[in-house]
Amino acid sequence: MTDDWVPVPDAPEMIDEMLLQDFEMIDEMTHPMRSRILNRLRQPRSVAEVAAELDVPVTRLYHHVKRLEELGLIAVVATRRAAVVTERQYRNVAREFRVDREVIATADPDTLGQAIGSVFDVARTEFQREVSNGALAAGDLEGRAAINFSEFTLSDEQLTDFLARMRQLFEEFAALDASDGIRFRLLIAGFPLSD
Repeated sequence: MTDDWVPVPDAPEMIDEMLLQDFEMIDEMTHPMRSRILNRLRQPRSVAEVAAELDVPVTRLYHHVKRLEELGLIAVVATRRAAVVTERQYRNVAREFRVDREVIATADPDTLGQAIGSVFDVARTEFQREVSNGALAAGDLEGRAAINFSEFTLSDEQLTDFLARMRQLFEEFAALDASDGIRFRLLIAGFPLSD
């Protein structure tokens, strides 16, 4: 078997951001296994490599990879012959996926709430997994993780400034993307309270 991957000539270049046009895509992306696969495909990997990293049987991933490819969230970027089969390397089509603001603005409250809840569920599940498997011990939280659940009162101007600064900080660090560094998940949620 050769280790020489051959780039796919018409493989799409990775774009910075893909706007999702419906909440069905969020459902697909927040599926527990699909979200884990997407996280691994920031760099090209074969299904076997992803399976090894996730410590799951390779056969368990093929359906999910096929679905992500059908949805246009990942693409084949390289191939190689291994005996009588052709192995494929996949990669995300975008560095970031975001729901189109127009879709959010026109969504009914129940659908929007369910979609946002799905994102929180993925983050909670991943955090619990890291703590349960010992990768993130309670003593490590101070230097390796941040958990903050706060409430404060801001004027309209202060709120606008706060949100702009949070976006700027996130974008600054997301742009660094050190390929050999520590993978770090960030979920920020801030919203006005009605009471």
